[in-house]
This record gives sequence, structure tokens and C-alpha cells, in this order.
Amino acid sequence: MQSNLYTATFNTKDLDTAAAMRRAAVEAPKITWTNGRPPDIVVAHCIMGQCVEQHLIQNCGYTNNPNDFMDVYNTIMAEIETKVSTTEQGIRDAIGKLEYLRWTKGYHIADIVQTYLCDNFSGTRWKEPGFITDEWDANFTFYRQYLANDETKLYENYVLPRGFVL
Repeated sequence: MQSNLYTATFNTKDLDTAAAMRRAAVEAPKITWTNGRPPDIVVAHCIMGQCVEQHLIQNCGYTNNPNDFMDVYNTIMAEIETKVSTTEQGIRDAIGKLEYLRWTKGYHIADIVQTYLCDNFSGTRWKEPGFITDEWDANFTFYRQYLANDETKLYENYVLPRGFVL
């Protein structure tokens, strides 16, 4: 049941992980920028990202954005890009890549990026039957929200107003 409330932390056990796997099966083959990652790890990273999108759709009232690599729409239909990593440096690297794609290459990237940290990367275990849907136990925690600044050509960390509770 959708609550339309934003939650700062969620666990894979709270998700329809089969739906996240279906989403990853559609997106993973389209990924061409691999940074030297082997295909199995690209899929694992895609699954991790799809868990965030599935959480936002399933639990926060967001909706799917059907365009390639456009992630989700929030409750007021603003495009949201999501990024997830196991490290803060991984998030910084992802934001740098988005800046490059948006302002150097001219790609359409959402104005808002929501980032999450995951505490348990599945690695290649995603290939084991039932691992993702039955065994994987990972916590995802909201890290930061970034807003595009076309003047500085940077995604800037957006600090939530005082008193705003996730």
C-alpha cells in the first residue's frame, strides 16, 4: 500500500524484489557506460538501483518514468534521477558523471537527483536462484538530494529545511 510518505531507510525485505528484478532485466542490457565493470557487476549495480526505484514507487507514491534511464516521477510529477552506491565516494562519482553527461555531452538529466547508500552489495550472487527475492538482506539509506544549477554547471547538495522530517 502506498503511503505517499518519504522514508529515509528501507530494507530489501520490504520490497517487491521480483518487480525490481523485472525492471533491472529491462534496463541492464541498455547500459553502455560500464567503466570497465564486468557485465555481471553491471547487472548487480542495476538491481541495486532498481531497488531504490521500486521502493519509491511501491512505498512513496512515485510513478515510473517510462523513458530510458529517466527513473521515476515524484508525487508532483517532477523527474527524479536516483543513484545508489555502497560508498559516499561512489555517490560523488555518480554525481560527477551526471554533471559530465548533462553539461558537457548535452544529455537530458533530471534536475533532481536523490541518492542512497546500500550496506550490502549482492555482487554476482544475484545469479543464484532466489537470492535476490528470498535471501538478500540489504538496507538502503537516503544520503542526499542534489539540484541542478545551470549557472555553475553543478549538481548542488540541497539541504532540507529545518524541521523537515524524512
